[in-house]
Amino acid sequence: MFAHHLKELLKSIPLDTVTDTVDKVLRESDDQVNRARQNWLEHSITFSDSGYLPWYTANPEQFKEGLFLDQNNEDENIINVIYCITNNTHQQLKLASTNTNLKAAPSHVKLLPAYQTTYFCERTLTNFKGIDSIRPNNRVHADRFFIYVNHVGDCVFLIETDFKLKTKSGYHTSDIKAWNHKIASVGHTPVECTSTLEHSLEEAPYSYLLNIQIG
Repeated sequence: MFAHHLKELLKSIPLDTVTDTVDKVLRESDDQVNRARQNWLEHSITFSDSGYLPWYTANPEQFKEGLFLDQNNEDENIINVIYCITNNTHQQLKLASTNTNLKAAPSHVKLLPAYQTTYFCERTLTNFKGIDSIRPNNRVHADRFFIYVNHVGDCVFLIETDFKLKTKSGYHTSDIKAWNHKIASVGHTPVECTSTLEHSLEEAPYSYLLNIQIG
């Protein structure tokens, strides 16, 4: 009986009205999701430092090591990911898309000058201190991507990274840690590129430094 009345009621409502109502609900839902995501980004992701590798640096590797050590704070719940990206091409590369907090991101994240090494240090709030035998951690942390393109659009580079931690349990006698990272040339014109994990912490907050070469 209820189904019959509902059917008759829907017949009496113009189709355009139903469609508009559904569209409005979907838009409001999307807006709420976007606001929640932006709020999470603003409270969990910050940047501590950024810049260019000085041209007069005699030992770039020593500079990177010093940068890594300087950025490591005492908070075990904040994982630092340091990106050192060298653009060896003759074209500057602009940031086209990312899932980081752009409101907090410095200008160095958004533009990679030609023949220059750019670095920036991203900090992500985690909950490593809350991990114990009762509350194991099998989550992905600092899950991030950056897409850079040249002005023509034929050279496109996708940088991806995350840190995964599986805490010891009946299946594992020790913690399993994985610092994942890669860069791929996905544009019409392929360009050689590499990603190398140069420094990492074996204990919380498991911060790490990536050396990324483009061209």
